[in-house]
Amino acid sequence: MNCNITITADIHPTEDPAKVKLAVNNLFSPSSFTILDTHGIQQLTATITQQSGVKKFYTRLREERIISAARRWLRQNLHDSIITFCLHKQAAYSNRISFCAPEGESPLGPIRVTVFCDNPRAFIDWLAPRTTNK
Repeated sequence: MNCNITITADIHPTEDPAKVKLAVNNLFSPSSFTILDTHGIQQLTATITQQSGVKKFYTRLREERIISAARRWLRQNLHDSIITFCLHKQAAYSNRISFCAPEGESPLGPIRVTVFCDNPRAFIDWLAPRTTNK
């Protein structure tokens, strides 16, 4: 399966960029990071080009026993060949997965994940397989 993943997070003036990077690193293993300043707002962007970059997320889903919930979330946010979802930034900093809405649920803004995939359903089946016979 051929996927490219982009992870973005706004860095507010009250936040330490190293802590936002750590939040992303707790759940993923990006191949690159950049921090850009656009109109006074910093934004961290990380990229993943290999499946191994998602292995931490894969493992956390199993450790937290939230595979079914993750599968539902991913399938609901699948549009054509793109999967988009948001993660609670403070939960990620604590090495936990918490899916959230793009606005309002994460006080300092979410971590936004965009998966561009040639076969997104296969990606979802690998990351969060069915856990029941439904």
